[in-house]
Amino acid sequence: MVSSTTEENIDQKTLDFTIVDVFARRLFEGNQLAVVRTDQKHTSDQMMEITREFGYSETTFIGKSDPIDRPVKVRIFGLTGEMSFAGHPSLGTAYVLTKGKDADALTLVLGKGSVKIRIEKSGHNRLFEMDQGNPEFLGDHCKSDVASALGVNPDVLDPQLPVEGVSTGNSFIIVPFRNLQDLSRIRINKDTAQEYLKLHNAMHFYLVTRETVYPDTKLHCRMIYEKGEDPATGSAAGPAAAYMLKHHLTGSGEQVWIEQGIEIMRPSMLRVTGDVIRGSVENIKVAGACFEAGTGKLSIPD
Repeated sequence: MVSSTTEENIDQKTLDFTIVDVFARRLFEGNQLAVVRTDQKHTSDQMMEITREFGYSETTFIGKSDPIDRPVKVRIFGLTGEMSFAGHPSLGTAYVLTKGKDADALTLVLGKGSVKIRIEKSGHNRLFEMDQGNPEFLGDHCKSDVASALGVNPDVLDPQLPVEGVSTGNSFIIVPFRNLQDLSRIRINKDTAQEYLKLHNAMHFYLVTRETVYPDTKLHCRMIYEKGEDPATGSAAGPAAAYMLKHHLTGSGEQVWIEQGIEIMRPSMLRVTGDVIRGSVENIKVAGACFEAGTGKLSIPD
């Protein structure tokens, strides 16, 4: 049956969009983001429809001609609803806003509040660094309980490091694995994992190991969730940086790289840093490069 809404009788508006690969080393790596620029008024339901049309983990919405010399309001939508904070959408949106402009910083206004983005020249590319502030350590978790929730043998977890909840805006449970092989071949039980996360008011597990694929990275990471696997998770990299500092896996002020997305053929590189001041972990920052994959116009019903 053909719908009565046809190409001939529908009034349409068009929205400008840019596709960005975030936390990438080159084009077609990293985490994909759609950035929509529009001065039209859209309801949350309409923005959700647009987000689902792109099908990426997140889509952001900004004004068509927002100036960057004052804070820019950004709305972030995931496939299940609006989000108050997310990592790669913040950096990818900053990339679009500053493309072709001589800018070294800007401020985004997200649901959780203002986020400062700094821009560094790195060879022919630019690195975008977000300030995630000071972390909140949410306590250790029983390793056997977490292993049971994930559906893995407790022996695959690193005996020298704790399972710990950490937040720099979004709450993650950092789960350290003994080695790269065990983490790379993991098949988690998503149902029991979701039950555990809900019980402990955490967003996701962030699975990590000190054994890496690339010699210049400090941590190998995976973020497997109910709808698949994330190529790069900026909002989890901040908690991972805080965890590394607390447990002496990196030093105060040291810039280190972590890797993610390798198992799903979307290699991602995230630079993290933070300070330890009088025993307190502070000033967490996450950075990465961005590449434009394409631009276009999206038609929507009037």
